[in-house]
Amino acid sequence: MNAEVVMKKNSLNKLKNRNRQDVLEVVRANGPIPIADIADRTSLSKVTVNKILDFYTNEGVVAAIGKGESTEDGGKRPSLFAFNPDYRTVFCAKIDEVQILAALTNLNGDILASHTIIYDRQTELDDLLLSIQEAFYLLLKRQKRDASTCIGAAFGWIGVIDPETGTCFTSPHFSHWGTDIPLLDKLKKLFPPEMDVH
Repeated sequence: MNAEVVMKKNSLNKLKNRNRQDVLEVVRANGPIPIADIADRTSLSKVTVNKILDFYTNEGVVAAIGKGESTEDGGKRPSLFAFNPDYRTVFCAKIDEVQILAALTNLNGDILASHTIIYDRQTELDDLLLSIQEAFYLLLKRQKRDASTCIGAAFGWIGVIDPETGTCFTSPHFSHWGTDIPLLDKLKKLFPPEMDVH
């Protein structure tokens, strides 16, 4: 395969991905929405939009949720499409001096399940991290979901933390943990490698 063919293939893939992204953004912001309106907003043909919607509905990202109104000229009622916020989940946890507040949300930020863990200030860091991991799998089990359906995890901690590296320089409530704790690195090891952990 020569360089020109490779460049052309890469260019087509970029265009396909951009078109998919444009359609998804329109559906997410304006759904329920018919194909004709998506085509108008993205300047793509109805055929292209239909192919992209087939891709997203097969993946579960977008769902057909019924029929819209007929036009003034009559004809078939158009199918309406909407973003499916339950396609994937996000795990969140807030850790303060006495408890962990954990939740599993959908992609709109709606809480699907929550769990609270109470502990004391003498708790060791590794024990606290294990409690976070247990909360994650507990919430998934409650929702009858597999870990692969969770795309990321976000955490809030009390302490002086470097936002770039996730290093906890010090925690006012857990001085026995020491200083310069590679907190983000430790958290990442608790979750599947494909998850985006912050």
